[in-house]
Amino acid sequence: MDDATGGVTELRPLQRRRVPRLVDAVVLEIVEIVLRGEIAPGTTLPAETDLARRLGVSRLTLREAIQALVTKGMLDPQHGRGTFVRPVENWSPLDPALLAARARFLGEDVGESLLEARRIVEVAAAGLAASRRTPAHVGALEESLGRMRAAAAQENLDLWVVADVRFHEVVLEAAGNPVVAALFDAIGDVVLQVRRETSAEQARWRRAIAAHEAVLQAVASGEPEEAKDAMCRHLSETEEDMRATRRRMSGEHPASAPAPGGPVGASEVPKDPGPVRALAPR
Repeated sequence: MDDATGGVTELRPLQRRRVPRLVDAVVLEIVEIVLRGEIAPGTTLPAETDLARRLGVSRLTLREAIQALVTKGMLDPQHGRGTFVRPVENWSPLDPALLAARARFLGEDVGESLLEARRIVEVAAAGLAASRRTPAHVGALEESLGRMRAAAAQENLDLWVVADVRFHEVVLEAAGNPVVAALFDAIGDVVLQVRRETSAEQARWRRAIAAHEAVLQAVASGEPEEAKDAMCRHLSETEEDMRATRRRMSGEHPASAPAPGGPVGASEVPKDPGPVRALAPR
């Protein structure tokens, strides 16, 4: 029997539920099926039993994948009528997996749109951060910048990207507006993937460190206009890096390069996801 004190039962720690990676693979497979045109928006998915059989997964796994896609705004289950595929423009604009697939199959320029949104939000946020930052915020910015330097010294791209994105998160936190911070939370995964691509060439890291130093200095000094200017310059340099990456990838892999700025694509899900097969007409 559980121990109880004062009539309150001591609760055991909850176990985190890990979604099987097979579900993620099925989600991506269904997205690609739709974008390949095998199931058109506005029509319904095949019957659950048939779809599960043709994908080589259990009905339970398929149901989890379908529910995930309902949450992402891609599918619309209607009682008695079936599960409809919604138009692409109704899909979640901030979901990394959907963005990747749309970039790959529809040629959408995710990187450009993302950078435009960041300019709208982060330049103004840097100015607010300079006015509202606390010593804790400044310390967190210094820590993130230090981790960027350490990652550069180790030539570790993974550590570099995480530290880079964290720096920008702190700037938004320092702006003191929870709505602004929430906006970055929504696109954080996509930003991380884009930064991974634009930071692949280590020759760019020194310039990036200098750009972050300028933002840090302006925020720490309480200079809103300088902070906005520094952030604007940094994002302009990011744009240059993104376009250079696009040109390089286009030249090296003209037939198979992923869309510029897009996050990890559906074909890059973890290996050995299970017997998932493409839905081909039968």
